[in-house]
Amino acid sequence: MSRPAVWQPVNDLERGMRDAMAANDAPGYARALGSGPLYLPGFDPEPDGRQRLLTRVREHRTYVLVFTSVEALADAVGVVTTGWRPTTLVDLAAAWPDPEWGLVVSPNTSIGAYLDPEHITQIAELVSPEQAMPNADERERMMRAAQQAGNPALYLDLLVTGEVLVPVEAPAAPDDLAAADFPWLVTTVDDQPAIPVFTSAARLREGLPREPGSVRVDFVAVLRAWPDTRYRLAVNPGSVLDATFAGAQVPDLLRWAQEVAAGLWRAEHGDGRLRAERQTVEQRAGVAEQRAPEVAPGPDDVDRYLTGGANIADLLRGQ
Repeated sequence: MSRPAVWQPVNDLERGMRDAMAANDAPGYARALGSGPLYLPGFDPEPDGRQRLLTRVREHRTYVLVFTSVEALADAVGVVTTGWRPTTLVDLAAAWPDPEWGLVVSPNTSIGAYLDPEHITQIAELVSPEQAMPNADERERMMRAAQQAGNPALYLDLLVTGEVLVPVEAPAAPDDLAAADFPWLVTTVDDQPAIPVFTSAARLREGLPREPGSVRVDFVAVLRAWPDTRYRLAVNPGSVLDATFAGAQVPDLLRWAQEVAAGLWRAEHGDGRLRAERQTVEQRAGVAEQRAPEVAPGPDDVDRYLTGGANIADLLRGQ
């Protein structure tokens, strides 16, 4: 009889928790758990719209099950779920369903733990919401803040005007994106074919533990080169920053990007240029009622905001 395989971590969160546990470093374990992506077993919503949670009872206390990787979740309960939902301990603590319930983390692994309600609160307080997504850059922090504030428009503004990593099935260069034979990596999201893209290497490692090759391109270039509306567009699958769009929505995202870029151009240039032109017209005509000409960005001006030519996070923060 073969011996069962020894559990091995598959992502940075699990490695950090394993190392902290081996060093008997309880604060380090808590910080790792509080700052990493976690995964709740997924179920179809209840008729009243509530999301089901998977629980177990131990010593007369109910515990909510959560996992440190998709692999750990699938190994423990995959056959009884319809997928998974990314979350963080900070988000869980903010929406905790019952003050008497505890949390059990990856109980089928050697880094598993049972947390009582007070432990959940203590760990969440160790980690601010900004720290709850490790290795996030300013753009991702703003995207996360937009999610938490219920502001999908800002999330989209930041998404469509930035760069993404596109996983590939074979070696490719960014300039190959528009080619008919570009090796898009196709996966599944909710049992539907999807093409994933990621806003950073950290998000890619969360979503695809066995990291493939990838190319870094402007998100708008992905929209312009989209291969087929049958594929869904999955942004950061496996992360708390995830969003999924139907293939038919890709042209709408492209129009959104163009409108955002035009609006940012006007915010940066339009008002000042309009005032200057109005003054010139009034001086020439000698009348204050003369209407100044419209000020509109040209195609090159719009593209500058969609191809890395402007610090989009700074511009949006200033609006």
